[in-house]
Amino acid sequence: MGKVETLKSRLGERGFRFDSWDAFLADRATALPIVEAIVARGLPDGLRDLDQPVDAEGEDIARFQTLMASSGVVPFSGSFLTGAIGPAVTSAVGDGEGNVVAVAHGYMPHNAHSPYRSHAWGGLVAVSEAQRGKGLGSYINARMILSAFRDLGATHVYELVSASNIASRRMVASCGLRPEPSLICGIAVPSEGGRFTR
Repeated sequence: MGKVETLKSRLGERGFRFDSWDAFLADRATALPIVEAIVARGLPDGLRDLDQPVDAEGEDIARFQTLMASSGVVPFSGSFLTGAIGPAVTSAVGDGEGNVVAVAHGYMPHNAHSPYRSHAWGGLVAVSEAQRGKGLGSYINARMILSAFRDLGATHVYELVSASNIASRRMVASCGLRPEPSLICGIAVPSEGGRFTR
């Protein structure tokens, strides 16, 4: 029995389960030209890139968080999304009517002593239902990754995706990230509780 199965068994005996996500990883040299090409293709007519938010309590952040929540993504706080707590980027796309239609976030979660200190985490990707099927997921994810490399100085980017979330796995892979089987992310939750994210 592997380490993950052993952990699941021990948690199960105590009334908990282990929800996990697979890690997708890419270094700068691999992913940068791919995400640059995606961003260079531009956006569909009527859509535009939005500025990085700066006000943790502002209307922009509230609109970003609303889109995340309505898409089934648990949003981070305004302080996280604006980078007030640590180095972070939040990318977004809006339409001509002032609606936020796509958003993604990345930040540097590891401290100076971690072997992953130069790795950025990316995620919280959300696209409004009315705009799906236009490649906005790949676009906004690519824009976030590009910002993580350029603005945060990341050497690598990783994202966490569940085995059942096929659409997100395709989106992440389209940006040059590949499954890294030596890494797994998980959380222990009560057995009867809902899943934290998809």
